[in-house]
Amino acid sequence: MKASPPFGQIFDGELVLSTATDVLAAARQITIPPGEIVLDGSGFTRIDLAGLQILVAAGKSAARAGSALRIENCSEPLRDAARRAGLNL
Repeated sequence: MKASPPFGQIFDGELVLSTATDVLAAARQITIPPGEIVLDGSGFTRIDLAGLQILVAAGKSAARAGSALRIENCSEPLRDAARRAGLNL
């Protein structure tokens, strides 16, 4: 997955309950840059509610830091999970 640094190294592949703790711990170590953070969502191969919660939390953290999180090129698994959860990506 391609993204504005530093998130490109964290959000890729499966973002599910079994990986959520590790991803969340890594995300908490990141200093959020000012401006817009763009995630290329094409790398998500599997995502569940825990993964969506991490993305929502990342967006809220970015907003608190004065940044914005935008997800582009959503994979089918990401789009499907978001639709089932009532989220608009």
